[in-house]
Amino acid sequence: MISPCDATAGRTDASAAPPSGASRQLRVLVVDDHLLVRHGICRQILELSNLRVVGEAADGFEAVALARTLSPDLVLMDICMPGLDGIEATRRIRAEVPRVRVIIVSSLEGEYHQKLALEAGAEACLVKGLTTEHLAATIQQVFGSR
Repeated sequence: MISPCDATAGRTDASAAPPSGASRQLRVLVVDDHLLVRHGICRQILELSNLRVVGEAADGFEAVALARTLSPDLVLMDICMPGLDGIEATRRIRAEVPRVRVIIVSSLEGEYHQKLALEAGAEACLVKGLTTEHLAATIQQVFGSR
C-alpha cells in the first residue's frame, strides 16, 4: 500500500540522505494504530520541507524495531495502541536509541498522560487535530533545544 508521504513510502532504508545541496532534513518515524491518522500526519509532514518520513508503524513493538533499524531523528508517537502502548514504546526507544527524540501526538488530553509521556522520555506532547504550523513550531522547539 502506498502512503501519502511520498512515492518512496514504505521504504525503510536507514541510508537515505537529503537531496544534494539541501540542508539536512529531519528523518521522521510516524507511529499510530489508525491508518488514516498516520496518513494525515504524513500529509502534514509533506508540507514541511525540513522533514522526511522514513517509516510508519502501527504499534509500539513495530515502532521500537523501526527506531532501532532506521535510527530516525524524531518519532511522532500515539499513546493508545494495542500491544505495546506509546508510553512504554517511548521508554524503550529512548533507552535503546537515546539520540532519537519523541513527540507524543495523542487524542488523550490532560496532565496525567502528559506527565507519563515526559517521564518516559518524550520531549513534548501534542493533541491530535493540531495545525501543521503548531506541529512545525513544536518540532523546532524540540530540536532547537539540542
